[in-house]
Amino acid sequence: DGVIYRGNKVIPGAEEFVGTLLSRKIPFLFLTNNSRHTRRDVVTRLHQKLGIRVLERHIFTSAMATGRFVASQKPNGTAFVLGEGGLVLS
Repeated sequence: DGVIYRGNKVIPGAEEFVGTLLSRKIPFLFLTNNSRHTRRDVVTRLHQKLGIRVLERHIFTSAMATGRFVASQKPNGTAFVLGEGGLVLS
């Protein structure tokens, strides 16, 4: 919130900017510190509410970062997760 959209409104020029990145095949990520939502949730919100079409590979959440960190500390380990779906499905 505040980079591509604010509340439920796209920031002017954001759609065109993302479209340019996609058409020129320039790699990019949307980063979020909200661990509540899965990548699919974020993609759905961007498309349905804001009209921005991206793929799940364009989303990186704090839950994903946490999962990667934990996995690097204890490969093939297990964890007891407390939280929303974004944590479990990362």
